[in-house]
Amino acid sequence: MTLIKVILHKKKWRSILKGLAVFLIFLFVSSCKKKGDITDPVINKLAPSVTTATASVEGATSATCGGNVSSDGGSPITARGVVWSTSANPDITLTTKTTDSTGVGSFSSKITGLNPNTTYYVRAFATNSNGTAYGAQVDFSTTAGDVYIAGYRYNNTTGWKIPMIWKNGVAAALVDVNSQDGVANSVFVSGTDVYVAGLKAANAVVWKNGVSTALPYVYKYQPVANSVFVSGADIYVAGDGGNGPTVWKNGVATALSTNYYAMANSIFVSGSDVYVAGLERQDTQKYLVATVWKNGVATALTGDTLGSWANSIFVSGSDVYVSGYDSSGAKIWKNGVSTALSNSNLFSTALSVFVSGTDVYAAGLEKIADKQVAKIWKNGVGTALTDGTRNAVATSVFVSGTDVYVVGFENNVAGIKVAKIWKNGIATSLTDGSNDAEATSIFVK
Repeated sequence: MTLIKVILHKKKWRSILKGLAVFLIFLFVSSCKKKGDITDPVINKLAPSVTTATASVEGATSATCGGNVSSDGGSPITARGVVWSTSANPDITLTTKTTDSTGVGSFSSKITGLNPNTTYYVRAFATNSNGTAYGAQVDFSTTAGDVYIAGYRYNNTTGWKIPMIWKNGVAAALVDVNSQDGVANSVFVSGTDVYVAGLKAANAVVWKNGVSTALPYVYKYQPVANSVFVSGADIYVAGDGGNGPTVWKNGVATALSTNYYAMANSIFVSGSDVYVAGLERQDTQKYLVATVWKNGVATALTGDTLGSWANSIFVSGSDVYVSGYDSSGAKIWKNGVSTALSNSNLFSTALSVFVSGTDVYAAGLEKIADKQVAKIWKNGVGTALTDGTRNAVATSVFVSGTDVYVVGFENNVAGIKVAKIWKNGIATSLTDGSNDAEATSIFVK
């Protein structure tokens, strides 16, 4: 090999080695690059990590739960809380959820508005920009709830009616039984406070936890408080203020009409709207007309020339339900449109209405032969609570979870009225039958 060839050969290898060195250096530098410098959409888009705490039941209508967000997944937590349902695996598309701050860490959630005696499923959740994660599902069951009943019993010694309240079957008089009389017409429970509307010693009154307050009236004839409803801090009562149908809000009276032939029988408050059901005889008519007042404005439910009566009102969402009767028998009006509950050949009336979900319940009576039969209707289908051998009336209905409660009375063999409660159709006596008594209203909480 000549000297020139040797030189050229060495230069060629130097070039190859140099290129190899550059390549190795590049590989080394690339391998030392920080992991965080790599842009990997799969790694950077992570949902949070969250666990669900054990639920603690707090009676018939509330519970406490919560959770812990242990990781935000690389993006800030924008919402966290719990979601619950009576069906398994609830998610945040439901309205039954809480929002409990943001960020990582543990949190506690108050669950309210539950139904008594019901099983619920709950999951904690946490949301960041990459999605929502859920903790494991836990379940709990609320308690059965307390049953409050208003009514009256006779004092056989004085001959007076005594206003009564029963809590879980235990009776308490609302007046001094030896010196006063009255009637308890309606009961409503808000928080731990029990409100009753009725009559005491010829005065329209409302009791709060057993302490009565007389309602102002214009004395032309007997005033009476027929119905009570509590909304927030406001106490609403409907009845007769001595000069026609009246609503009292926190003790301040507002006349719905000055018509002598009129009465406010039931009240319901929904948001800022106050609904009252009753009856009124118009100036051009000589018959009573079932009437609803919304914020003081009256609307007749029927033009039945033989008379009609609105006994009870219930508002569910945007729908207004009224129970009562016209000349053809017991009726439910939904947004002013009536549905017959009974055969028009029979005397019947619906004294109470209650709506639970999509189900509409009414309680009342139907006269068969010469006896009044206590009756309940569910979605228009009637069920007799008594056998028709003695007179009976169902005066009020309340639905709590899967349980249907009805109160009223049934005569015993001696013809004395016995106050009764029917739970899912099973009757229990509230009084011993030694003197007349009626249960007029029920509330379960």
